[in-house]
Amino acid sequence: MSVCSTDETTYIGSTPRKCESSRPIYFGPIAPPKPQPIFKIKNTRVKVKQKRYGMTKEQTQYLENLFQLDPNWNTADTKTISGATGLNRVKIYKWHYDRKK
Repeated sequence: MSVCSTDETTYIGSTPRKCESSRPIYFGPIAPPKPQPIFKIKNTRVKVKQKRYGMTKEQTQYLENLFQLDPNWNTADTKTISGATGLNRVKIYKWHYDRKK
């Protein structure tokens, strides 16, 4: 909103200011519009990659020996093997699944 009088002087409150017709004058608590960002950044989580660890030769040999004795393992067996080898139960299950194929 711009206000100009004939003598090119605008009075806001008690302070006289020169009228600039190219730039609007804002009154009161109304602020000029904020510029909109060009790109919106999505609120995404950053995934941290975990370091992969392979099995040691002793762990692989232990699993091979157990597989030779009994190729059919159940959940209780994988829990016991997990405690003995120190490997994750899911990793043992995956090894067993791949070995059966």
